[in-house]
Amino acid sequence: MTKIKDRDEIERLWRENVSLREIAEHFNMTRSGVKAAAKRFGLPTRGQPKGGSNRVRPVVIRGRDFETQADAARALGVSQTTISHARKRGTLDRVGLRG
Repeated sequence: MTKIKDRDEIERLWRENVSLREIAEHFNMTRSGVKAAAKRFGLPTRGQPKGGSNRVRPVVIRGRDFETQADAARALGVSQTTISHARKRGTLDRVGLRG
């Protein structure tokens, strides 16, 4: 575990809403390490970024509209991760097809 020697510096960066990635790079540590340090220092938690993972993501697969990726996954008998990865790769039209 990396020790952050300059508590004032992390507090300043945290309160200025510098990203976790940037703080982690500054201190040569992981984002998880930054979050753990912030928690130890009693800094306020940060909310989900706008457009975070909790938003509804409608999806169309082979002409069928699904309200969420979870609905599509259930209907096609695959995991939500499969839907997410296919969406990123642009291969939604092949999701749930065997052989």
